[in-house]
Amino acid sequence: MKQEAFICPQCGGRLRKRNGKYGEFYGCENYSVSGCRYTRNIRRNNQNSWKY
Repeated sequence: MKQEAFICPQCGGRLRKRNGKYGEFYGCENYSVSGCRYTRNIRRNNQNSWKY
């Protein structure tokens, strides 16, 4: 599966997939260099796949 290249609208850096407290997200690779804090949620097709 080909990974799409996302560009940060604030600084122009690439967004990389990261893991956080609430799950996966895309975060700017320039976070440690310039302090850019832009993030983008990862949308999944079956987020609400729980059956009660």
